[in-house]
Amino acid sequence: MPVPPPDILTGPNSTAWTRRVAHVLDSVLKIPGTTARIGLDPLIGLIPGVGDTIATAMGGVILADALRRRIPNRLLLRMGGNMLVNAALGAIPVIGDLFSAWFKSNTRNHQILQAYVQGHPDPPASEQSKWVFVGFVVFMFALFGLAVLAFWLLVKLWEMMS
Repeated sequence: MPVPPPDILTGPNSTAWTRRVAHVLDSVLKIPGTTARIGLDPLIGLIPGVGDTIATAMGGVILADALRRRIPNRLLLRMGGNMLVNAALGAIPVIGDLFSAWFKSNTRNHQILQAYVQGHPDPPASEQSKWVFVGFVVFMFALFGLAVLAFWLLVKLWEMMS
């Protein structure tokens, strides 16, 4: 009886699989005339409405492998945060896709997973990641403030019309 091939997500080469996913999503294409590389993540993100959802779901393979390996919650939170920042800012047309091409959340998540698998239980966050997180928090507060302002203006407009 033939032996079934190993599952790519749970087999011995699963970190190689997540490396390939990160490479395809973040750096598979070289921009001609430069040393810069982009992946399918920012390109898929250009599809209105569903692009960022599709790209985030594809990047979820790396998070699924991390969950399967039972990495510590603090690392899962960092990985989920990378995905959240990429998805939230990626939803902004064009600017978000440029951010996604620069941020490379899938590569960051693969590096966290790889470091853990290789015996580094607490890989340090890059200085760049810390500033991106601060910027994201400021962005979310500004977005919340704008939503409150819009609601207040609608209430005032309603009162004026009544």
